[in-house]
Amino acid sequence: MEKNTNFRENRQLAWIVFAVVIILAVILSGGGGLRGAREKALRVYRAGVDGSGIGVRTDLGKRVECAYNLASLASSYKVGEEVISEINKAASVLDAGESSMSGFSQANTDLTRAVESLYTILENASLSEKDAKYALSEYKEFTSRALTMSRDSYNNEADTFNAILGRFPASIVAKLTRVNALPLFR
Repeated sequence: MEKNTNFRENRQLAWIVFAVVIILAVILSGGGGLRGAREKALRVYRAGVDGSGIGVRTDLGKRVECAYNLASLASSYKVGEEVISEINKAASVLDAGESSMSGFSQANTDLTRAVESLYTILENASLSEKDAKYALSEYKEFTSRALTMSRDSYNNEADTFNAILGRFPASIVAKLTRVNALPLFR
């Protein structure tokens, strides 16, 4: 008897091809879906939930601006030169926008520590009344942006996305399509 190798007549081969096509479709469409969900969470980081521009990235920018303003004020009084250097170092990481999320988070922590030190120095310096009010205003804005960031939706979005990546079949699709989990901003 002659063995039949015609594709249309070989059911086993047809089922294998069908399974491969289904698997490839799931991987390709699932990978695109995961990349889209990841990008959605990153948009929340950059521009806020509704695209209003009120997000972690915007708040970081405002914190850097306040830090620079306080550093400029301290420079004019010739106080806090070492701390100003720390502010400039942390702010440059945040300004560059090329760091990882954990790098931004660490730079934000470093910036907070340096600004708090500088504000203490300014409080003990002989500032004019106008400059003291300005320093307080900038410091309050700096700290209020930290509070806003702590309540931002990005971490919730990242947690939700990461939970999806941890479940089957998304975990397999993510590995095959190299879609990575999102880091949290703390």
